[in-house]
Amino acid sequence: MSMPEWKIKELEHLEKMWAGKRRSGLSHSRTMWNGIADEWGKELAEDPVRQLRSRKRVEKTAEYLILCGALTSESKVLDIGCGPGRFVAEFAKTAKHASGLDLSDRMAELGLEYCHEQGLNNVSFYAEDFKTLDPAEAGLAGRFDLVFTSITPAVGSREGFWKALDLSKRWFFNAAFIHIGDSLLEKLDAVLGTNSSDPKNSEGFYAMFNEMLLRNYYPHIEYYTEEDIEIYDPETALEKYAAVIFSGGENAKQLSGLRDALDAMKDADGRIRTKKQWVYGWMLVDKDKISN
Repeated sequence: MSMPEWKIKELEHLEKMWAGKRRSGLSHSRTMWNGIADEWGKELAEDPVRQLRSRKRVEKTAEYLILCGALTSESKVLDIGCGPGRFVAEFAKTAKHASGLDLSDRMAELGLEYCHEQGLNNVSFYAEDFKTLDPAEAGLAGRFDLVFTSITPAVGSREGFWKALDLSKRWFFNAAFIHIGDSLLEKLDAVLGTNSSDPKNSEGFYAMFNEMLLRNYYPHIEYYTEEDIEIYDPETALEKYAAVIFSGGENAKQLSGLRDALDAMKDADGRIRTKKQWVYGWMLVDKDKISN
């Protein structure tokens, strides 16, 4: 059956939305991710605030997948863009086998080390570039009951998204940022006349959802919110927010204005606090329920 003209036009519109999605500006190279892998792993292991926040999100995600029937004792799971393996480890507690795939070979090493530290041996890790990966050639095609993706540039494009979905025999999950709130950044924007709040956007998630509907998939949507208070000394805050507000291209006058604004926002203890909020969109697809 041929596709109606109106659907074709809508798909073309969504394809343009994907193409125009705001980019992070990072290179997302193997060298870059290898360079930050150990620091990232160290923060997850040693920073109690980040560790708690990460563990809660990982556990809540697994609980959701179990409740929906997407994660069972018979599941073979693949996490694309697995990073240091926290989701892989959590899934391995329930699944028959959990695999992680990451561009960074160092991330894959850290993931395997973490799983073994947790006494989990039903895991495997692959250091591969998903964007150029041929699933059939790599022996990954048709092997997984659940393909999982969460905040990864590996599926940051329309092509990557559909490639990941095609890898799954049945279930596919994607988590994407919908909103990132930062009370301090919002105040600084108001004082400085800048517009840096909410650097993430939901165009990709919106385009992904609507294209799936047009192609007769019917994903289930949930939202998950994290909140936390972060505290900085003035110099750390200056460095961090200068990079966000001015994208590393600030001049002396702009830097002086930012320093003055931050000084006015210090607490009695001389530190600067901000309330952070991360809103994730969760999309779960059951390919057994595709409408033809």
